[in-house]
Amino acid sequence: MMEAVETGHENIVKLLVNSRARDNDEQSISRCFETMLSFAVEEGHKGIVKLLLEKVDANSIDPEGYPVLWTAIKRGKQGIIKLIIEKGAHLGLDLLLTALRLDEDMFRLLLDMGANFEDEDEYGETLLSNAIRDGYGSTHMVRY
Repeated sequence: MMEAVETGHENIVKLLVNSRARDNDEQSISRCFETMLSFAVEEGHKGIVKLLLEKVDANSIDPEGYPVLWTAIKRGKQGIIKLIIEKGAHLGLDLLLTALRLDEDMFRLLLDMGANFEDEDEYGETLLSNAIRDGYGSTHMVRY
C-alpha cells in the first residue's frame, strides 16, 4: 500500500483503500489510512490526499507526531494545504508561526484560509509576540 502511495498510483491506492475499508478492525484501518495520508502529503500526491481525506480526519497526526497540515506547510504544498484545511484541519498558532518562518506566501495562504493571527498560545502569547521573540518579526508580517 505504501509503495503505491509513495509512487503516486492513485487508482491502485483507491482500489486498496476500498478493499481495506471492508476490514473489521476500524482502529487498525484508521491508523493505516493516517499513515498513508502522511506519506501522500509528504510526496505531494494531491489526488491521493483528497481520496484519503474522505476516510480519515484532516487533523491526523503523522508517524513522527506532527499534524499532516504541518507536513504540507513544511513541504510548501499549497494545493494540499487548501485541501486539508477545507476538510476541517485546525489552524493553530504553531502552524501560522511555522508558515511565517518558511514562506510569506504560505503565511498569507493560512490567513486567507481563516487562520487568526490574534489567537493566543497556551502561554498567552500571540503570533506577533512569538515571531518577535524568535526573530521573525519582520515588517511584512505587520501588513497582515
